[in-house]
Amino acid sequence: MNNYVRFFNADCQGRNISFYINDDMGAENIEFGSFSRYIQINGNQATFGMSCLDCKIGDCGTLTLNFDSSSVYTVAAVCIGGEVCLYGIREMFGEPNRASANLRVCNLSPDISEDDLYANRYKIIGDIDYLEVSKYIKMIPDTYDFTIKDDKEIKFNIGKQTLKNGKYNTFYIIGKLKAKPEMRCIVSTDAMSYEGDAL
Repeated sequence: MNNYVRFFNADCQGRNISFYINDDMGAENIEFGSFSRYIQINGNQATFGMSCLDCKIGDCGTLTLNFDSSSVYTVAAVCIGGEVCLYGIREMFGEPNRASANLRVCNLSPDISEDDLYANRYKIIGDIDYLEVSKYIKMIPDTYDFTIKDDKEIKFNIGKQTLKNGKYNTFYIIGKLKAKPEMRCIVSTDAMSYEGDAL
């Protein structure tokens, strides 16, 4: 397995983002809620940057990541304190679990704070905070009705999603409640789902 990165636009202002790898274009004009393809990284370290129209990019707009053997990252554009920042999300690697479905949540919406993920009315991941990435949990392969709840009510309805045996999925929560772009869940099939160098 080689080292890879992909880019994800979770800017809650909904602007298109271009991403760079060591000052070279990595992915141009990525729309809100979209991923780039996986890109192979040469060497043990890479520095990532970005650009967009009408946005403020501070020191957090540059991100340096170290890559060891078989590293895969998603580098996301997110909003922090009015600035667009880069956030590195590492994908787990090791001996894949093919006996169950595997699910985690990455909360990139500032409107979700210490809320819980439910599957068919049962809480499966608790206290999800902004910029938190949960661990993968094992699930019985099936179709579930997913919601995010606070202490009192449903805050966001993800809807029905089918989890498959041997697959690794991340629910990326992006956008804002009662604003544009609206909150949504982007379901990713992660690198551990693939065999060998299939990325």
